[in-house]
Amino acid sequence: MSFIDLLDDAMYSGRKLTVRTQERGEIVGIPYCVDEFDSDPERLGYCLFTGEHEQDTVFLDEIVDVVVIPKADEFKRAAV
Repeated sequence: MSFIDLLDDAMYSGRKLTVRTQERGEIVGIPYCVDEFDSDPERLGYCLFTGEHEQDTVFLDEIVDVVVIPKADEFKRAAV
């Protein structure tokens, strides 16, 4: 599976990923859209929710590795 396949699958299934990049290290989050022009019009990237109120864009040309986090290890919010 390519990086695009893994990112697309996670975007539609809501799975959390660890994306390792060349320069910025690891970014952990859930992809929610493709960033075709917002951050850099010359590069294709994916927007990831990295926290409750945080997001980051990871570009395809900077990805070294993508790992799908197993569901058992995903953060589960406690009911209040």
